[in-house]
Amino acid sequence: MYDSSAFDNLRKMSDDWQKMLSRLSSGMLSSNIYSILGKRELVEAEVPAEYGPDAPKEGFVEHLIRLGWAERDDQGGLGLTPLGRALLRSEDAAESDADSYDVVVLDAGNELSYPVLVQRIAEAGDAILIDPYLRVEQLLVVRNHTSISRVMVSSQLPKEDRAAMAVLVENDTDRPLELRMAERGVLHDRMVIGDNTAFTIGTSLNTIGKQHPTILTPLPEAARDGMRVHVEKWWNDAQTIAVYPPIDPEQPEGDE
Repeated sequence: MYDSSAFDNLRKMSDDWQKMLSRLSSGMLSSNIYSILGKRELVEAEVPAEYGPDAPKEGFVEHLIRLGWAERDDQGGLGLTPLGRALLRSEDAAESDADSYDVVVLDAGNELSYPVLVQRIAEAGDAILIDPYLRVEQLLVVRNHTSISRVMVSSQLPKEDRAAMAVLVENDTDRPLELRMAERGVLHDRMVIGDNTAFTIGTSLNTIGKQHPTILTPLPEAARDGMRVHVEKWWNDAQTIAVYPPIDPEQPEGDE
């Protein structure tokens, strides 16, 4: 692991390199300025890098070259390697205020794929799960091991499957859970939408870890807010299959 000072110096070197190329292309610099090594100090003299406990100290530039972050060309010029540029992009992404883009790949045949999926769903907290072809076995796991309070399936799901899921929901679960059914063609993607998180699931829960790898893709904040509007409309238009605790017959379904 390297502290942020290394990335700061690497970024400074990259910025200076870009500035130099811009000035060179406009004719402001002569060709012999192409080499930027010289005697330039890139780190403070009192904290030089070391190459092993008993080895002589090495300069910052030599250190980057040995790591494969930078490279010299035939003319002695210095540039970033693809690895160096990738490290800068990664560091910039980590420091930005944007949402982290944490994509998860669930491999087929990996016994941890399904547990990892359940963990991600559980981390979403009180959220809505959309899976057009969810089955009763997966609904049982969701009910027992997550805080999902709303589940939406498609009318294309066989009637007998919906009946089994209704019985499961209506059993005493000690927490609210509602199952609704959207009309054919409304639902396409599988996703989890919560107040502070949202992600899409590459396939139905009943096929996770079986035949093909599956990707969990987080939605950035802007997309999450827009998708939440659509999901709420789908939910309001969907037909209720089962709900726990049961709705008071004297109280309209939409009232609180």
